[in-house]
Amino acid sequence: MLGVLGLLALNSCKKETENISVLSYYPVLKGDNPYVAQVGSYVEPGIEANGVDVTGDCTISGLDASTPGIYNMNYEYLDPNGIKLKITRKVYVYHPGTTMPSGVYTSSKADLDILVIALSEDLYYIESIEGGHAWSVQSNPVAFKENYGSRLAIQGKVLLKSDNTFELNWWDPDGLSAYGSNYVSNVTISASFDPVAKKMDFKTVISRKPGSSDLTREFTLTLKEEWK
Repeated sequence: MLGVLGLLALNSCKKETENISVLSYYPVLKGDNPYVAQVGSYVEPGIEANGVDVTGDCTISGLDASTPGIYNMNYEYLDPNGIKLKITRKVYVYHPGTTMPSGVYTSSKADLDILVIALSEDLYYIESIEGGHAWSVQSNPVAFKENYGSRLAIQGKVLLKSDNTFELNWWDPDGLSAYGSNYVSNVTISASFDPVAKKMDFKTVISRKPGSSDLTREFTLTLKEEWK
């Protein structure tokens, strides 16, 4: 009789254990994402899980707040269940007090917000040097395509001269020549920045082989939101 009772008790405990659910933890970033900071001014907003701050329990990597640039800051949190959870914060670090302000610009040729980030006194990262449009050498004749989105954005760094201008001469014989070498010889992108109006006037010229006229596109990037 005692053996039967013991067996019933064990079975009862087993069923109760099977019905116990494991508490899930969901990490959430505190503060802004993306986060914008001047060089050396980043302050960690933290991360929480289920309403509890767990920043001190996280392994954080991927940010050098002393160097301007774009960073993916990674958080790894080992929850009480032994499950490793990951979450990422985008951080923009910029050099302050430059002639061309860092921030969000809008293009006159596309419905896009374009980031401009000062990396030093005269070096800038521009998220889309073509201002939201692309030129397509796959087509014949060569044509500009507007509102193409960020997928085909020509990103890069430019050096602003003392007269607030820059110029890029670009031709990749091993890349784009596969599509356009028959009728394109060079691409020139030039720009001038107006510090009063806080806008950049761009001009892109596709130089074509003899017998064909050059293709020109002009557009403007205007400051929409200045980072301070």
